[in-house]
Amino acid sequence: MRTRAIDFSALFAALASERGASTPAPSVTTRREIGPDAFARLIEPVSLEDFARACGRAPLHIPGAAAKVEGLFSLADLRAALLADREAAATDKGLLEGLLIEASFDRAADPRSIPMVRVKHEAIGPILDAGATICVSRVERRDAQLAELARVTRAQLGYTGVVGVNCYLSHDGCGFGTHFDARTAISIQLEGSKTWRYGQAPAVEHPRANCNIDGDGVPVLRRAHGRTPEAWEQPAAPDERAFVSVTLEPGDLLCLPPGTWHRAEAHGYSLALNLFLEDRSVLDLLHVWLERELRGELEWRRPPPLVPAGAGGTTTDELWAYMRGRLGALAELLADPDRHEDTLTQLWSASTCASAQPPPWPSGSVPELARDELLEVDRRPPIRLRSARDHAPTITLHAGAKSLSLPVSAVPLVRELLARKRFVAADALAWTDADERFVWAEVEPLLRVMVEHGLLRITRRG
Repeated sequence: MRTRAIDFSALFAALASERGASTPAPSVTTRREIGPDAFARLIEPVSLEDFARACGRAPLHIPGAAAKVEGLFSLADLRAALLADREAAATDKGLLEGLLIEASFDRAADPRSIPMVRVKHEAIGPILDAGATICVSRVERRDAQLAELARVTRAQLGYTGVVGVNCYLSHDGCGFGTHFDARTAISIQLEGSKTWRYGQAPAVEHPRANCNIDGDGVPVLRRAHGRTPEAWEQPAAPDERAFVSVTLEPGDLLCLPPGTWHRAEAHGYSLALNLFLEDRSVLDLLHVWLERELRGELEWRRPPPLVPAGAGGTTTDELWAYMRGRLGALAELLADPDRHEDTLTQLWSASTCASAQPPPWPSGSVPELARDELLEVDRRPPIRLRSARDHAPTITLHAGAKSLSLPVSAVPLVRELLARKRFVAADALAWTDADERFVWAEVEPLLRVMVEHGLLRITRRG
């Protein structure tokens, strides 16, 4: 499918003008509101549960309609983000992180992936007209709606890593040569169309670095953070005859796991978002936990014992005795994993949010609730329930950095309110598995403490 040609130099003329100069802007569409279920709506008809099962393991193509992405992001919004970035770069003198703008000159006829080059704001239009793809990395830093989409995606998936948004604008026939990325990439087609060809499974599962194909068809791993690639990371050359081919139209999504070979080609032109998930491994999470658990003990803060190089020869016996003692202490800490469930679950929950949010009410300051109080469930971030263990008297609710313990008798009440957006406080009297309804003296304190912790909001006072 071929789409209309665009004069990119005219579209982005303001980026080449002096700062503050008046330049006609392209028409601006009304932006959509990014609600707490924005990511779930974006991947419909696939459920969050089915998406989570496939994410990071197998490619997932989700056909959609243009209406699904209407108002999400447009060429006008990209231009506004780039103008804001140019202004910020001139005023904050590099103190704040801005956008990384790069150009790719890969063509569909050549399977190689040529390294991208940095591009200045004023060169974007002419470079696109010459035949290229412009990649604007971390565009959510200059666009509030996309920043909220990244935050909501992280919260809805319960993802502990970095979620960000890149924007790709490609001239006809342009895109990227064969390569794979070290993170999950969710491509959201906004305007135009692009054909993707990709492997049916990751060549390397959860690699630490991206990989390109050189002029001889040999995979070349990029050095990530100065690390030398290890043997397990080295992939075999891809067999592109086995690649799957799909053409994305506006509203279509394609989710590729990290380490999956792929290439892409635009038709007419293509505007797309790449909603990426950059992993934070379970090792990273456990490292944070272990440091918090152990740094209060002197023996864990000490360095290993010194082993001076004596004239008569030196052994490492003392070193090993020390290390053996530390490993023994670590084994003792890990001997009963279940006793760490609350701590690790809360650490995980907090890591799915961009920042910790303090409770909106000081302890004990919420006034007594009335029966006709209208309450709303705060789903930013989502609330997750940890069931009682071994006949324990309490359950725990986790919502980002917030957690709250409630009596086991509150389970049916909690499940009912989590299925709702808002409710009248007195409705909760019927939310019980017992034959008899709750009494108000039992329900009101439960609802009040949830308001205090920011899990519920009062939207109308009784």
